Amino acid sequence: MASLVALIALAVYLSSFRTITGIDSTTNALLAYSFVRDRDPFLDEFQATYDEVSFWSLPARGHLVSPYPPGPALFAVPFVAIGAAAGIVPPQSAAITLVAKAAASAAAAGSVFFVYLLAARTAGRRLAIVVAALYAFGTVTWPISAGALWQHGPAQLFLSIGLLWLHPRSSSRAVARSGLAFALAVLCRLIDVAFAAAALAYIVTSRRGATSRFVAWSALPAAILIAYGLATYGEPVSLGYLALNYGQGGPGPIDVAVGIAGSFVAPDRGLLVYSPFLALALFELVRRAFTRDRLAPLLRWQLLAVALIVVATAATVRWWGGYGYGARYLADALPLFAFGLALWLRRHHHRRDAVLLAVLAVPAIVIMALGALFYDWQAWSWERARSISEAALQWTLDDPQPLYKLRHVPERIDALAVV
Repeated sequence: MASLVALIALAVYLSSFRTITGIDSTTNALLAYSFVRDRDPFLDEFQATYDEVSFWSLPARGHLVSPYPPGPALFAVPFVAIGAAAGIVPPQSAAITLVAKAAASAAAAGSVFFVYLLAARTAGRRLAIVVAALYAFGTVTWPISAGALWQHGPAQLFLSIGLLWLHPRSSSRAVARSGLAFALAVLCRLIDVAFAAAALAYIVTSRRGATSRFVAWSALPAAILIAYGLATYGEPVSLGYLALNYGQGGPGPIDVAVGIAGSFVAPDRGLLVYSPFLALALFELVRRAFTRDRLAPLLRWQLLAVALIVVATAATVRWWGGYGYGARYLADALPLFAFGLALWLRRHHHRRDAVLLAVLAVPAIVIMALGALFYDWQAWSWERARSISEAALQWTLDDPQPLYKLRHVPERIDALAVV
């Protein structure tokens, strides 16, 4: 059943070759091509065609290098190798919209597979279908994580594996192996070290026997990250790109508070605006975290990781994630929120609860479908219609992003989208 749900998700993800892409995701794709064709981490060969395929790079040791960790590019290597063998290479747009999107969609569908298993372990197989479907099609997993090779898709895959293995009903061997999964998530997105640290803290405080093995399992991804940093930047881990996010003097306390609130409820980027049913999941996670059952310690540590990530992103100059769709910076927390939704469904069996979930879930699916099937960031996107350089614009009720997409759908209808 997990395989069937994941295959359906993959088919839907690949049904449209439109992408919500930008220099961030394109950079990961070009790095994967560099690994395959040149067997090095440098992006120098793409400079000549920068006007056709733009990317984000930093100068280091006489080369242009990606500012991001190598995990997404490494994950995409098999897909890029096949694409390159078929003659699909940059600056062809198909290298981004077809090859890189296929890798991203596979990662997102893989996370659906493991989210189903996690939900089935928590709430049973029938309810797990509901959880996996809403995770797959009612969150930014569809338009963002499966839409282009951002860092989020592979990170969500590994985080969902880590949560499954870390579950209290898992064996001590599985708990130890979760170190590999969480470390691979960090290899994809550095800020996910918060989830890895939370997992380790949970093991140290609750399952001491697996601590050393957890660390041992995490050693290989950590070694890859350090080796990549030394070869590329000349230092174990480069945080140079953070200077752009935390530059301009840094935000004040009020700005951080606005960013925290905006991450959840801003009309143009709020998590609970785009996926309102996640309010049920978040409520249940917090409620269970303050109980005394076996899940409580795990949930407390993981919620602390989410809080740290929310504060860290709210303290940036662009807490809304720049060009994109929805609360992109919280995409990595979606496997945990899916876990919370499974816990909520396990406790709520009445018809009124089903009605409540449907009322909150249907708008989410419509909103995500708009992003996945009709969004075109280069031509008519909300970002192109106005400046996104000010946080205040994320709170405007004057055509927030989902409504803007809905109003412009007739301009983008084609046979592929209808199918």
